[in-house]
Amino acid sequence: LLVVKQGDTCEEALQRHLVEDKSPNGGASYADFLYHLHINSVRLLQ
Repeated sequence: LLVVKQGDTCEEALQRHLVEDKSPNGGASYADFLYHLHINSVRLLQ
């Protein structure tokens, strides 16, 4: 296990290996999913 903190010298090397998985049905990206989850959670709590 290697923990890479923001600003570490190996952060750039790690970022080159990160990829966003594609949804099999052409759905929303993970970032879009998190955004909608957040928005709906805020609405429920109001």
